[in-house]
Amino acid sequence: MLLRPFFFRVTSMDGKRIYKFIGPWVLAICLPGCIVTQPQKVPHQPVRLTDSELNRDYFVYRPSAYGKFPMPLVVTCHGTNPWDSAQMQINEWKYLAETNNFVVIAPVINSARGFIPPGPPEGTNILKDDERFILKIIQPYLTSPNIDNRATMITGWSAGGFATYYVGLRHPEIFRVVVARQCNFVQEYYPEEARRANPYQPVLIFYGKGDLPILKADSQVAYRFLKDAGHKNLFVLGLDGGHSRRPEVALDFFNNAIKMYPSPKIMSARLFNDGSCRIRFGAGIVGASSGDERIFWDFGDGDSGPGNIVDHRYNRPGRYRLAVMHNYKDQVLRFTGIIDIQRGSLAIKPGVKK
Repeated sequence: MLLRPFFFRVTSMDGKRIYKFIGPWVLAICLPGCIVTQPQKVPHQPVRLTDSELNRDYFVYRPSAYGKFPMPLVVTCHGTNPWDSAQMQINEWKYLAETNNFVVIAPVINSARGFIPPGPPEGTNILKDDERFILKIIQPYLTSPNIDNRATMITGWSAGGFATYYVGLRHPEIFRVVVARQCNFVQEYYPEEARRANPYQPVLIFYGKGDLPILKADSQVAYRFLKDAGHKNLFVLGLDGGHSRRPEVALDFFNNAIKMYPSPKIMSARLFNDGSCRIRFGAGIVGASSGDERIFWDFGDGDSGPGNIVDHRYNRPGRYRLAVMHNYKDQVLRFTGIIDIQRGSLAIKPGVKK
């Protein structure tokens, strides 16, 4: 195959876009890193499905233990074709899914354009279409008793980072964890995320120290963008090696994050005619017992108590400051926010500053 030179977009450390001439030797370096080197021996093969309404394909791998107990869900976004694809992503993850008992979904996305990605609004409109598609195909799993909706991750590799950041940051109520694996980033795609994101959502960004300069720079820009937006559980790692697939790094972070960081949700609620409200809260700590005393709640009305799952009654409507603390391996991990109780409605709003 004849490799032609082309122009490549590089993101500088201050977020500005620069165009650099890249010769065919770069492609020769990148191609070996795109090969799926993960084990392929699994009891059954992934299935390829088509959403008839949107006429778009996606791959699903369900491990042999599926249906025996609620298990985590991972959505993985592929990079630029032909160096990556949804099928390559499902093959990258299927052995980990089988041996660690989680479901993995790899959608065919349109925003994975690592070479000169379109600027907004075109690029943002493409991401909105991918967002609609991803949310549609995962919905049956999110409502299934076979999925633990406290344990959901969206991840992406290379240009799959566009959809990973966009969908994951806009929907922290769905995706507990976001991991960007050696990803592209254009901050102009995310003008509202500083205001809309959940600052307690665990986010990992990692890149290869020997990777292309654009991917190392984009990772640093994404980290600073989210740090400036107020993200608290945010990490960036530079790993040895180049542009190689590292799903095990994402999985390790995911497994730890769901055991560490509080992500409180309203499990059930009853509003009474006098304006009072009884709520069952879940702290979202996977692996903790319902009465785990390492998890402590301050309900904001003068009452408090321990437990991963707790019941509390608010005597009147209003906005109450809610705090959850988890004592985990000599660390105190916190969530603070507002529980907003009105007649007929209630919601948790995260990220209220002290």
